[in-house]
Amino acid sequence: MTRFELYTLIFSALVAISTVVSLILNSKLTREARLTREHKDSPDINVYLKRAEADPSFIFVVFENIGLGYAKNVKFTIIQDFNCYHHQTLNFSNKGIIKYGKDNFAPSQKFEYFLTNLSDDYKNKIEEKIIIEVFYENIFKRKYTKTLNLELKELAGQSILKPPADYIGRIAYELNEIKLILEKIQKKQ
Repeated sequence: MTRFELYTLIFSALVAISTVVSLILNSKLTREARLTREHKDSPDINVYLKRAEADPSFIFVVFENIGLGYAKNVKFTIIQDFNCYHHQTLNFSNKGIIKYGKDNFAPSQKFEYFLTNLSDDYKNKIEEKIIIEVFYENIFKRKYTKTLNLELKELAGQSILKPPADYIGRIAYELNEIKLILEKIQKKQ
């Protein structure tokens, strides 16, 4: 074997190795691009409990699509309902989106429903939990199912600040303070 043939063999081996490495890297890049595209089209329906800004004893249930894709044919099944309502028609399972579902649930779209006032019968209500099963699909008809467990005791100990920490709450607080000062001035006159 001549020197020229040896160099040709080494060069061919290097080209073959770099081709294999390039093929592996390309396949990983293609897979990552596909996963990113899939993520951009995936909805993610979440249900969570939220306290009211003005009064922490008011509890709301929020249904929100935090994913980047549209959810279609969204259905909710209540496995365990909230048992502290005084009348059957007020049951959590009779709320709009739960009872009727949602055909198209856009990204960042959310629905809030009043659940309860914890200032009434706090000890019983704080032990309650709601279990919801969510069924939906993306625009490519890929189906998703998740079971969510909402426990009111997770909210125990939360309160509101005076003055409020958020901008809108702070404006309302300061306007109320100005109102009180004006009322004092008016009474003095």
